[in-house]
Amino acid sequence: MILLIHWNNFFKIWIDSFTKNYLKFDGRCSRLEFNLSTLFLCIMAVNVYYLSKIKSTDNSLMVIYLISGFFFMYLFINDFAVTTRRLHDLNLNGFLQFIIYFIPCGQLLMLWLIFKKGTSGDNKYGEEPKY
Repeated sequence: MILLIHWNNFFKIWIDSFTKNYLKFDGRCSRLEFNLSTLFLCIMAVNVYYLSKIKSTDNSLMVIYLISGFFFMYLFINDFAVTTRRLHDLNLNGFLQFIIYFIPCGQLLMLWLIFKKGTSGDNKYGEEPKY
């Protein structure tokens, strides 16, 4: 029963991240929300990659490429918002995420974001995340 409750919370956090909190750059997000949304983005990126390797002259496949490309962009834009809120949870400016995307060793910052505990209590970016 306890495991079911935790899965229900994971699902709620994941849904909120992609609906209610979509394009929300203010406030804070927990490690759990950040990790769930990043994991889903990685899974979808792998799926889009393997989908692009399919060779066909069928026009219906082009529609699948187009739909998956738009969906991936939706997730990628959401990743910017989640990363900004995660940096806010650490009491840092959201513009630091550009280090992740444009500096070669920036992925080390991503590892730090995954494991670093956020600021306890309120900080200048808002209240502590509930979950």
